[in-house]
Order: sequence, then C-alpha cells, then structure tokens
Amino acid sequence: MKIKSQNDKELLAQAKEEAYKKGFHEGVMLIGNFAGSKVTDAKNLVKKEMLDKGEALVYHEPNGHVVSRSGDVCVVKPCDQWYINYADEDWKKRVLNHVENNFKCNN
Repeated sequence: MKIKSQNDKELLAQAKEEAYKKGFHEGVMLIGNFAGSKVTDAKNLVKKEMLDKGEALVYHEPNGHVVSRSGDVCVVKPCDQWYINYADEDWKKRVLNHVENNFKCNN
C-alpha cells in the first residue's frame, strides 16, 4: 500500500480495515476450544460459550447521542435489563401499586 510513515493516516486506516476483514473472513482459530474453526464460525460459538459460563454479557451500545422523550440527555451503561416491557401486566400492577401507596398528590 506504499505506507511510508505513521502520518499516512488514510492508508493506515484502509490497511487496518482490510486486515480485519481478511482475518475475519479467511482466518482460522489457532487456540482454544474452537481451534481449527473458521473465525466466522467460531465467533458465535465463543460468544455462546462465554455467555453460558457467565464470563460475558450482551451489551448494546447506542450508535449516537441518546435523548429521552422529555429531552433529557441519557447516560447509557451495561445492565441486565436495559429495556422495560411496558406491556407486562404484572409490572404495570406493581408500578401502579407503588404510585398509589407512595406518591401524594394534591388536586
């Protein structure tokens, strides 16, 4: 690619992208439980193994700035339950019970 120095940022970025693509699509695992497997096949197997052992958790990071319906900036962090199932009847009953017993409103 005729990269001459660390200042060839565009060429270095292109080389990095090509190396990662080639490694993912043509690479073969050398060590671990999936040695000999293609990287493309091993990726999901390694993920499942780590999740099953409790060594990892699924984390979805937003693509950009997150803002709530009220316009507040949201801080996103990994946790077991990111989304609330507002259709869950048990959850609705518990929230309503909490509001009725803990919130005081004047009319």
